[in-house]
Amino acid sequence: MWLRALSIPGIQSALKPHRSNTVYLVLAIICIAPIVSVCIYWSARVFPYWCDGGIWLKYVNALVGRDYPMWGSKPLQIDQLYFLFLEVTRLLVRDDLLALKVTALVAYALRPATTFVLARKLFNSDLAATGAALLSGFYPLFYEALGWGGYPNLLGFVFLPLAFYAILRWIEKKSIKNIVFLGLVTAVTVLSHDLTLIVFSGVLILWLLLAFLSKAWGSKHALDQLLAVGFCLGIILLIEAVQLYATGLPSFDLFNKAAFYQLRVTLGDLAWAAKNPVVAAYFVLVTAVSLVAIHFTRRDGVRMMALVSWMAAPLLMSQVGLFGVSLDYRRVFFFFLQPGLIVVAWPLAFSTILPKDLRQLFATPRGPSLPKYFRRAAASLPRIVLVLLSVSLLVVQVGIGIPFPSVIHSWYNYIDPYGDSEKLQALDWISHSTQDRDIFVADEAFGRWIEGLASRRVVMYAAPQFLFMKGEVERSTAARTILESRFEIRNDLARICYQAPYGHFAPMISFVNEGVYEDVLYASDMDSRVYISNATHSWFEQLSKFAENNSERSYSISGGGESGVLQARFVIGSIGLSEQIVLNDSGIVALQYDLSTSDSSLRFSNITIPLLSPEGIPFDEVYAEGANMIHARSGPIRFSVAVTGETLGARLVASDGSNMIVLSFAPQSSGQSISAKITISADAQKKTSEVLAVDRDDVIRAYNVSYIAIPRLSEPQVNGTVPLRPRSIPAYDHLLSDPAFEIAYENSRVIILRIVSLDLK
Repeated sequence: MWLRALSIPGIQSALKPHRSNTVYLVLAIICIAPIVSVCIYWSARVFPYWCDGGIWLKYVNALVGRDYPMWGSKPLQIDQLYFLFLEVTRLLVRDDLLALKVTALVAYALRPATTFVLARKLFNSDLAATGAALLSGFYPLFYEALGWGGYPNLLGFVFLPLAFYAILRWIEKKSIKNIVFLGLVTAVTVLSHDLTLIVFSGVLILWLLLAFLSKAWGSKHALDQLLAVGFCLGIILLIEAVQLYATGLPSFDLFNKAAFYQLRVTLGDLAWAAKNPVVAAYFVLVTAVSLVAIHFTRRDGVRMMALVSWMAAPLLMSQVGLFGVSLDYRRVFFFFLQPGLIVVAWPLAFSTILPKDLRQLFATPRGPSLPKYFRRAAASLPRIVLVLLSVSLLVVQVGIGIPFPSVIHSWYNYIDPYGDSEKLQALDWISHSTQDRDIFVADEAFGRWIEGLASRRVVMYAAPQFLFMKGEVERSTAARTILESRFEIRNDLARICYQAPYGHFAPMISFVNEGVYEDVLYASDMDSRVYISNATHSWFEQLSKFAENNSERSYSISGGGESGVLQARFVIGSIGLSEQIVLNDSGIVALQYDLSTSDSSLRFSNITIPLLSPEGIPFDEVYAEGANMIHARSGPIRFSVAVTGETLGARLVASDGSNMIVLSFAPQSSGQSISAKITISADAQKKTSEVLAVDRDDVIRAYNVSYIAIPRLSEPQVNGTVPLRPRSIPAYDHLLSDPAFEIAYENSRVIILRIVSLDLK
């Protein structure tokens, strides 16, 4: 009955005057609804999520002359439009953090609107355009961009649909007005975001190639496409030439080894973007079916070529690693999803003829009209199936997206060790209590905000695969040395971090996996023990007690060739301990412990040296091969632990599920000396490389560092007590005991250390 009612001309005429207003009202709701929950969460927060907002503030500050934290790079080399947008917003609201939130939410809210404009142009359907806008508004990937702080990325997503809309409009009607509009939209798209520029250029080049081939095949619109796309590429070249003249070459590092390996695109990235592998596979299916249907039903080569180019170019560009070029391949790949969301909404354009299709499908066939019924059903059924596929995907994906801001909120609160209001308190102290030219060391989560809000230069540790500006990887390596090591030996195969006498990573051993140092295991001098006896009783000493003896300890470190060597000597009373740690150019680590005593009444019973997994997470696999060899796996890295030397009585104790490998060594024949030699090697194929030996104090001097910022652990310990002494995460905790530093500022989540002396005590 309702199908017949909708087909009555009088009802359709009555609804028509109000249709446009209704559509725009629905579109306004779609633009606003996705950001409502984010606004609620952000209203209770000082900072937006994560730390990329600090980068944008740093660049905007550089625009107005505060360019000290920039390390020599220029602010107008990337994302120029967003920085201008942020600066104008900051002037209006007079609050840096509020300006970040406003620009992020505005960019997010505008995306569904521009998606709607392009989708309606492509399919001439309000319903299909509304469906595309709805998917765009609630798709989880875009919430992720809000989470990590990719606000210029969101702005690029706003203007890309407008750019394609302008191209199609000029192809349809060549006028001065349309070509001016096309030039302006192309310019703002190029200036919105550096990665958007790269992808947009790639799409246009592919479109130009396809248009050229279609001209050779006799397409009547090929010349129009060549002119429109060529005009856009000309605008891009002109803008880039002006920018190059004004600011010089962008300081991008396109050969980041870690990015080359770690950011390669996999099918898992699509599942991550959709937040469900089944939904991701369904998305691919609906996209493919819809593209085929568009080709055979609409017969519009221009629109089809635009969609194919837009979808294919990011997929192809995400594979430029085959040519040795390093990009953030995953974010390039994600540009494929924006046109994909438009394509999967296209079947909703059949809504105008859906009532007719349903009547034909459910009509009761009579007598000889049965063949005619089947012909009509065969014509209508594919359209009905397409609509069902599109609607079901839309419902499922929007259903995932609506509650997703709560997931983003929980996750980014969880991974931020510095808190929210505590971060602002610490930054206020930095701004008012340190000098403008002071240099800090910090990790990314806090260092970005030091740069952006306090305008101090930061030697910053961040995951190297996400660093694409020249000098960032080198500074990240230096920061990690300062934060985690007292001495360090490394090459491009392995890294040895040594913290004694103030920390208990003695040493932490990391092996390289796909360009990144992965912590594998460490020997803790606090957990390593030597068992001693005399004529009356037996006892043990922790090896950390030797290192803590201020009067009798010494260190030496050397490297720069085929091996790096760290030697340490400690004495307690009549007992001496020598440690030697060696990394060779094949990535093999050797640990040597030698104890001896000059007291004839003392005897060594044994020494136990446990090798622990980082953060207490159990090794994935542990199994023994004979008496002197253990094989294990920690995440992606397989490694072997071998016991060699004169101490043949060594026994290895390990089991699945344990988070340590315990090595026990017997004394030499006299009982007054004992040695332990351990060799650790990764199972991956080795290659030779130069070994560097690094003294942390030399790195601090080289960068002229004044302060170090680290997180403070405020949660109760396992037994429910809160420690009286400030504590930080295990990798940084040694800094709090080192007399080279003193606490200059602290609150419940942040500690800032001042460097007072670099002499090892």
